[in-house]
Amino acid sequence: MPIITINTSTVSALEAKLQLMTELNASFAEELKIPSGHVHIHVLDGQCFAFGGDSSRPGAYITIKASALQIWPEVRRDLALKLTTLIQKHLDVPAERTTTMFEELPVENIAVGSNIAVFVKSPTAAATAEAASKAAAE
Repeated sequence: MPIITINTSTVSALEAKLQLMTELNASFAEELKIPSGHVHIHVLDGQCFAFGGDSSRPGAYITIKASALQIWPEVRRDLALKLTTLIQKHLDVPAERTTTMFEELPVENIAVGSNIAVFVKSPTAAATAEAASKAAAE
């Protein structure tokens, strides 16, 4: 279950933040093939923020924390594009002033309520692991 945190220097109306969260939720659920209820989004606007030492223009720093088995590499590019497009649309932060960090967490470090989360490997990750195992055996 990904947790998306958006820190931005812009101050946005509640409606803009809610619309951003709705669209991000749908994008992440679709890309990751998970229920929309598993996507968590936190928008922190009005932050004191300098991008490259310049605090006069809007900027955003986004972290996406998820299980290492959940956001496979080929999906990251699509998610980064969707994120920057929606951030620009709803928060007026240009794509070139947005930094996104994907943080992979071992699944045993994620709990939902009192239960440790368990995720199934993506088909691509499973195939990659199997190919690596075969190559090592040869």
